[in-house]
Amino acid sequence: MRTFVAAHKRLSAITILGFLVPAIGLTAGPVSVSAATSKTITVDFNDDKGAFKAHTGFILTPNYDVPDGRIVPLKPEIIREDSNEQGWLIFGRDNGYNRFNEYEYNTHNRFKNAYDRATKWGAEYYPLLLTNPSFLQTDPSQNNVYGMPTDLLKYKQWVKDFAQFAKDNSLNVTYWDSTNEPEGSIGYANARTLYNYQYEAIKEVNPNAKLAGPSSVWNNVDAVNALIDQVAGNGKKLDVAAWHELTTGDAWSINSNLAAIKAHAAAKPAAGVGQYWVEEYQQNGEAYNASRLVSWLAAIHEYGYDLGIRSTWNSANSASDYMVYNDTAANNAARQTTWWTMKAYAEMSGRQVGVTQDHTVSSAIAAKDTAAGEAKILVSGLDSDATTTTLNLNNQPFAGSTVRIDKYKVTGTENDGLQLQATENPSSTTNLSTTINMAQGDVWLIVIKKAASAPGSFVLQTPDDGVPATTTPTLTWQQASGATGYTVKVSTNYDLSSPVINTSVTTNSYTVSSALTAGQTYYWSVTATNANGSLPAANGMVYSFIASSSASVPSGRFSLQVPVDGETGTPLAPVFGWTNSYGATSYRLQVSTSSTFASTVIDTTTNTPISAAQGNVAYNYTPSANLTANTTYYARVYAVNASGSRIMNGPVHVFKTGTTGAPPSFTLQSPASGTTGVSVATSLKWNIASGAFFYKLTVDDNSDFSSPEFTRDYITTNGYTFAPNELFPNKTYYWKVTASTKDRAYSTVASNSGLSFTTDGSFAAGPVGEWIGNELSGNTVYDSSGGLNNGTLSNVTRSNDALVFNGTNSSVNLGNPSALNFTGKITMSAWIKPSSITGAGAILYHQQTSGDFPQMVLRINGSTLEGGSYSISSGTHFVSMPLTSGDLNVWMHVALTYDGTAWRIYKNGVLANSSTDAQGAITVSGNWTIGATAYGDQYYSGSIKAVKIFNTALNGTAIGNEMNKAERGHWVLGEGTGTTANDTSGNGSTGTVNGASWVTGRSGYALQFNGTGNYVGLGSPSVLNFSGKITMSAWIKPSSITGTGAILYHQQTSGDNPQMVLRINGSTLEGGSYSISSGLHFVSMPLTTGDLNVWMHVALTYDGTAWRIYKNGVLVNSSTDAQGAITASGSWMIGATPYGDQFFSGQIYDARVYNYGLSDAAVAAIAH
Repeated sequence: MRTFVAAHKRLSAITILGFLVPAIGLTAGPVSVSAATSKTITVDFNDDKGAFKAHTGFILTPNYDVPDGRIVPLKPEIIREDSNEQGWLIFGRDNGYNRFNEYEYNTHNRFKNAYDRATKWGAEYYPLLLTNPSFLQTDPSQNNVYGMPTDLLKYKQWVKDFAQFAKDNSLNVTYWDSTNEPEGSIGYANARTLYNYQYEAIKEVNPNAKLAGPSSVWNNVDAVNALIDQVAGNGKKLDVAAWHELTTGDAWSINSNLAAIKAHAAAKPAAGVGQYWVEEYQQNGEAYNASRLVSWLAAIHEYGYDLGIRSTWNSANSASDYMVYNDTAANNAARQTTWWTMKAYAEMSGRQVGVTQDHTVSSAIAAKDTAAGEAKILVSGLDSDATTTTLNLNNQPFAGSTVRIDKYKVTGTENDGLQLQATENPSSTTNLSTTINMAQGDVWLIVIKKAASAPGSFVLQTPDDGVPATTTPTLTWQQASGATGYTVKVSTNYDLSSPVINTSVTTNSYTVSSALTAGQTYYWSVTATNANGSLPAANGMVYSFIASSSASVPSGRFSLQVPVDGETGTPLAPVFGWTNSYGATSYRLQVSTSSTFASTVIDTTTNTPISAAQGNVAYNYTPSANLTANTTYYARVYAVNASGSRIMNGPVHVFKTGTTGAPPSFTLQSPASGTTGVSVATSLKWNIASGAFFYKLTVDDNSDFSSPEFTRDYITTNGYTFAPNELFPNKTYYWKVTASTKDRAYSTVASNSGLSFTTDGSFAAGPVGEWIGNELSGNTVYDSSGGLNNGTLSNVTRSNDALVFNGTNSSVNLGNPSALNFTGKITMSAWIKPSSITGAGAILYHQQTSGDFPQMVLRINGSTLEGGSYSISSGTHFVSMPLTSGDLNVWMHVALTYDGTAWRIYKNGVLANSSTDAQGAITVSGNWTIGATAYGDQYYSGSIKAVKIFNTALNGTAIGNEMNKAERGHWVLGEGTGTTANDTSGNGSTGTVNGASWVTGRSGYALQFNGTGNYVGLGSPSVLNFSGKITMSAWIKPSSITGTGAILYHQQTSGDNPQMVLRINGSTLEGGSYSISSGLHFVSMPLTTGDLNVWMHVALTYDGTAWRIYKNGVLVNSSTDAQGAITASGSWMIGATPYGDQFFSGQIYDARVYNYGLSDAAVAAIAH
């Protein structure tokens, strides 16, 4: 994202988001290469590269000066935007940032307006967490919006408020960008610090959201890898590795960066990198170079980037330089050849196919869509001289059917820039060939099309979108190849419902015969038809026009910018600002308290221009008298000249004024007072106090708020979602909110403060340390909490997915990570199977071996289970319970908690004893250990598994929930001989091998399945028949990804046919639950030929809200669903279904089933 320097100009430095950086080869025009008199490009339509996904992302959501019809045909996949960019053209680029602090009160409203517009076009909205608010700037008078925040916790709240605003306003934001090219501002080290706070802030509100970064510039691989290293070491994730590729000339050089970053991420699986995005590409000198754009797109496809977003250089309103924006021109959004190229590319669909080409002289992308009956090749010429290009179209998908070849060329005609040059009618053989006379910089679209198919693509032309037209306009559009007729619709509704015109014509124009209503906005579109089907104008594009009694009214599109639509707290003497309309000599501003403008409080004409960005013009007006405080207003503007007037583009703006002094009265909204069963991760909501900038939330377990349990100040939105550990289960809380002005000089407490709610028995917080101990081998026990505090085994053996301690010298060293060194509330728990209860045996111990000898203890001490904290100075703060000989050699769950008032000890989920105490957990400068003390004594004898530490106190219900989380089945499939597959979970679900053969596998032995009749039968044990939450996982090495191949399957072969599924289905890995009555409840991810004959770990989880699917420990996809696992009166199988089909081809190893949804970190732990 850039400030917008003049195009095609070599500069000594450029400004990137306000920061000067050295210019790097900013040269105009295409890069010359050696001439060639002819060239050949070969397309093999049998070389399937997977589903074709057009990478149509761009930067910055244009304002309403740019109409929908300029964007919809581009099918934008994603729009990346700093929410503070949108709508600032009227102030000029630089002045916009100088006024950031003045206008930050409407930041969230600009964010919503941009989101609404982007998602209307079908794009994912991708906000950039870039700015530093005024109250965290070192010197707010300098508007240092890209400096380091002065208070990181307040900064975290600022970020969290964006996620909260999105949640409360139903803005489905999946991806958040952490920063932008920080070398020009705070630097990468500081950006990585901010990432930690951004990650926590976003995930606390929306755990399913994904973060991307570090958005490094100049192809800085080291910056990306450094962020990967950081998150791999601190338990966070980098969902998307994103960086900028701004090399000049050779787009094909980007492969080395992708390969290096992928290799680094593969070596750090705990970082959880799931996608790789080139977040900005193509340099300034190539901003309007269509042929180079094709090269970039071809390279992005060839090398397998997951997403591409084009950079922008020349205007915030240009949609990444697909248009030239100039509001002093009759057409203020003039389409360039890059627009027409992207439109052609965006309409490619189906399957990507292989292209053989010389990248130095041409670039091509090819796809086939057999369902649509067409195949497309987008080709660009890079030679310095004209050449003849031969296209070999091998294994074309419509051999034997009558086909034609349509040849389109991108031209410089603004509203007809993709023109059909020729049509060929070849014999429909398997291999076809055609030629193009390719000049330097040319872009061609070649379409192989079945004769028996719908018409080809076309765009609407005149009247242009969003401009005035006569009341009897002539509508025109491009001719669609293969069309025999067109259906024309005109309506007063954007969705073309209730059309006033609905007629058919045979040519590509239509003149309205009966006059339309002057002043009314009309919407229109066209559908091309023939005997084989129909096709609407490009991507369903719809144009609008304003019917006018005169053709000479101002024609230029323009829009109101401030006050921002939907804002609250508008100053009583606000600035009204709008962009220029070509042909206008003055403007009429109307402001009313009525949406119908039945009466107005402002109705004035003005014509005093101000300078705006990139040579544009804008207009401002400030009323001489104040508006009324705490009042909703409506505003609109008309452009006027001697021939009449026309209304602005975009909606009427609605805003609500603030107050002078204290914010107005407001109320708490939800949950309603007295609500019970509230989740500990609930959200609180209150009404907006117009004019308030900050809100302070106070929560207490006393109705008089005498000793608040929780306080959050500096909240900038009207809601808050609690993070893990902030509330306790089964507890009644009271809450209040105080609204204050930005300078905090005035405040108002919500009029109904003191509402109460009671939390339910669930517990939102996960452990800060979790060591299950079910690794298959090695001296490491992995931390599956996400903290990545792995333990090292010493003289510990493994048996039945547990760690076995010999009572003399066995131990596990967990180190002393900061996440495990805290005071106050705590829970320590484990499953234990002691072989001795004489002497002292440490289960979980934290000990400092010098000084005051502080210790945290959970241990067997003789015939007692005890635990708590101890130091020489404070003495023993323990709770205990008796053990008997009946506890020997049997599994039992033990837990120790401190909740701020008492220590409590549990056995098998039941409270056994408690001890009131003022001292809870204490900090210790020493290591945590399992099975012994750090001092090297109190060696435990027996087995231990599922050790967990929480930095809060679980109640009895939550302890029971943790206790009941279990591995229900575990088949290593590593026996190497015989027909038995042992269940190492301890549940006895032994499997029988049928036909599969033992082979050398990933680690030791594995089972080889032949794809025709091999499987492992697991029977139908009750322990594996449950509903709700589940995890199914395995290591697989598939030798085929055609057809279906069951990995783990549970099926009832009669009645409603309920099933639990983890399988390969064609080139897809998928899983979930199914029955005839409920249908499919699946999640899936793609597989490619690169997954053949290589080991990969796959996992499927359901956590009560969504199915999730993982590959090699990384979350790939999720699907929100109310249905999870279902019961089935039938068998479980590995490698096939109980019905006797879907036989897996390849190797399987280490299959597991859990009765809960493993977390991301826990899946990563079992994927080692």
